[in-house]
Order: sequence, then structure tokens, then C-alpha cells
Amino acid sequence: MDFFKLRSGELSETHETYGSDPWELEPGAFRTLEQRFGLRQKYDYEGPELHFDDFDLKHPPTPIQQTAQKAWELAIAQSAKVKPKRPISECWDFYNRSREQGSYDIDSRDGRRVYASWERFLAFPARDCLVEDTDSIYDAIDRLVEVRSKQVSPASAQR
Repeated sequence: MDFFKLRSGELSETHETYGSDPWELEPGAFRTLEQRFGLRQKYDYEGPELHFDDFDLKHPPTPIQQTAQKAWELAIAQSAKVKPKRPISECWDFYNRSREQGSYDIDSRDGRRVYASWERFLAFPARDCLVEDTDSIYDAIDRLVEVRSKQVSPASAQR
């Protein structure tokens, strides 16, 4: 698809509107499908009268034809919007904006304390993991609690 500068879902609207064959929409990209279609028509016209369809068994598609067929399926597929994945390091602003009690003012004492806890936490994930990687996040929290409990009094660690 890259060779012919096609993207996934690019031909879906045109295909739904006109119901065109692949080679009519993109002749260069899907010429092999047209050739296979012609061979299929010839087989059906000249072939024996059978009660089952054995065209694919007698004339299996070539790898190029299989690739073109898959490209056609991708070109007419409804493109879905993929939600972008968010690294854990970008979550402070999102969290701070969406708090029900209002956002923290980092210039205030309370805001500096909470933000310092956030910065301390960011040192514990093995890498800048994604929000969806909950196992890494839980491991980082466990390591943070373990280290913090050795550094501060039990009352501070509980907070």
C-alpha cells in the first residue's frame, strides 16, 4: 500500500458509494486481482458443472495476489480512531486539571508537597511506561513505598 501511496480506509467511502472493483479504483495497485478475476470468470464459463466451488483449490492465489487482496481489504476497511497512548510522565497535568477539588497550585505549600511526591514516584518506573502498563506502575509504587518507609517515620509514610 505504501508503494501506491494508499492508506488504510482511504477507499472505503468510494467503495461503499459506487461498489467498484479494486482495479477500477486503483488500476496499478490491484491489477493482479483483475487478472485473478478474469481467470475465475474463464474457469466458471469453461469449467465443469460442479456442485461445489473448487477454483481456489485448483488455482490457489499467488503470494502477490494474496498481498493485493489483503491490501484491498485494508484500503476499504473502516478506519478506526486509535486512542493515543499516554506515557506516565505526562499524567501530572491531566490529573491536576481533572481533580474534583480543583487543581493544585504548585507555588503553594500543599501543591509543592504533592508535586514532590509525584516527582519522587517518577524515579521508580523502570522506563517511561504507558498508563496502560499497570504492572509496571504497581511495581513502581511498591518500590516507592518500600524505600520511603525506610526514609521517613511510619506516620509520614502512611500519609
